[in-house]
Amino acid sequence: MELSDSVCVIVIDGFSRGTGFLLFDRFILTNAHVVKKCLDPKPEVSHTQKLSGTLTAVFNHEVVGSETVNLQAKSDLIAYRYEKDEKLRWHDYALLELEAAPDNCTELLTCYKHGLSPNSGGIYIVGHPDSDHGVKKMDLCFIIGEENQLQSINKHRSENISCPYVSWQCWPYLYKNQVTYNSCLLHGSSGSPVFDAHGNLIGMHTGGFDYKEGERTRSVIEYSYSMQSIVESIITQVKTRSDIIQLLKAEKFKRIQENFDLGKIEDAYGANMPVEEEQQTEVEEELQTEVEEMDVN
Repeated sequence: MELSDSVCVIVIDGFSRGTGFLLFDRFILTNAHVVKKCLDPKPEVSHTQKLSGTLTAVFNHEVVGSETVNLQAKSDLIAYRYEKDEKLRWHDYALLELEAAPDNCTELLTCYKHGLSPNSGGIYIVGHPDSDHGVKKMDLCFIIGEENQLQSINKHRSENISCPYVSWQCWPYLYKNQVTYNSCLLHGSSGSPVFDAHGNLIGMHTGGFDYKEGERTRSVIEYSYSMQSIVESIITQVKTRSDIIQLLKAEKFKRIQENFDLGKIEDAYGANMPVEEEQQTEVEEELQTEVEEMDVN
């Protein structure tokens, strides 16, 4: 319950779009597909991702009418990936920077457990599904191991013969870095943290294969992506941010330092210096050199 304080609703231009959680310091993590539709199609710098709308992280939405804590995110995305990599892993994450860090919230990266995702056992998902006004929910469910995925899908298909196509569409889209299970947290819970039975952060809930059965929404199977693949990918994108690397080298993130190469802390902000300023700096350095040579003579 204490860790659940770090979970927030992602609100974009006044509409709830999904769930996020405080990863470390003032940085929150959610799914790329939660923010994908509001990305600036023509950012000023081609290799950056920028939000075109206003994104707010709403903490403490425990019940209807809660006194929430609303923190706005900066427009520049810190890290973003929505694609399949060379290891046949799918990535669907966005790391955003808030204007300020929320008070009294655990940085969930301190709960990170390194290693392959578990293939069995119980897990906890904490998120804000659209049902019941999007208030925070917790779901305890059990992992469907890789060897049991097809059996679980076929069982669902045999029990729902009116919608066989839904079950068949699942199989080609199950990737190596996924943890699969059956959860009652559906739409709106994308971006929820997934914990193992000991409170370790092991994944981020991302989606499922759902369909309508009358007025009821049903799902064949749901999944999260492993935190190991997410953290590994994020670190490759933030290595030029000396401020972020400095934060990750704190003692509380010892597990991260032990398992990932953070590299040296190098201030790369100078690389983004406008050309005019770079040229001015070069001129100043040349003048300083000339002065020094004159002093020597």
